[in-house]
Amino acid sequence: MWDTCKLSYKYKYIDGLQGEENWFSAFGTFAHLIFELVDRGKIKPSDAYNVWTKYYPKRVFQKHGHAFPWMLKWYDEASDFFFTFKGWRTKAKYVEQYIEIDQWDYILRGYIDRGSIDSDGRVILTDHKSSNLFSQEDLAKKRRQLYLYSTYIAQTTGEFPSKLIFNFFRKKDFITINFNESEYKEAWDWAHKTVAEIEYAISNPDFDYEPKVDKFFCKNICDFRFQCPYNV
Repeated sequence: MWDTCKLSYKYKYIDGLQGEENWFSAFGTFAHLIFELVDRGKIKPSDAYNVWTKYYPKRVFQKHGHAFPWMLKWYDEASDFFFTFKGWRTKAKYVEQYIEIDQWDYILRGYIDRGSIDSDGRVILTDHKSSNLFSQEDLAKKRRQLYLYSTYIAQTTGEFPSKLIFNFFRKKDFITINFNESEYKEAWDWAHKTVAEIEYAISNPDFDYEPKVDKFFCKNICDFRFQCPYNV
């Protein structure tokens, strides 16, 4: 959020404002719930389609609606995925696992969507994504989260994950990353830099939490789109 819009970060983490859920987060949260229910054995993979289509109207559509025609396409693509979903080849060890990484002079908190074990006994981290596939530029940013989570795996198992996977379920596609130490270091360099920037901002009352004004983001995605004076 700090990189996306510093003003929205201030609203959420400094001012403590509640904000509003958006269609994208509701869509993704519901899909994540279905993956979690399957991995925990609460429902069978063959039940996923019925759960998705039965509860989507109440959990997503009635709250937000389809403001754009392509939102219906997203729903149809997700429906098709869950209709053909047969489950995973590997059994999950971590499912929506809350983690804390206390390694430096700050603590990182997060949730592992899915962690499974490969044939060599090493962890594979999987992150479920409702978005389109990442560009190379976006991938360089998005992979940081999984690399940071890898520290928790190393601390608890003694080994880093063998692979990091983004599951773009709507597109029935994956991006698989073989664990890379230089990319892992880059992720932590970014984390240290970002924390330092935030600490500097908090300690300086006159810091300018500059908004990143983007028409689509401000009107449709930002949690504070109904409160922010910069909403265009």
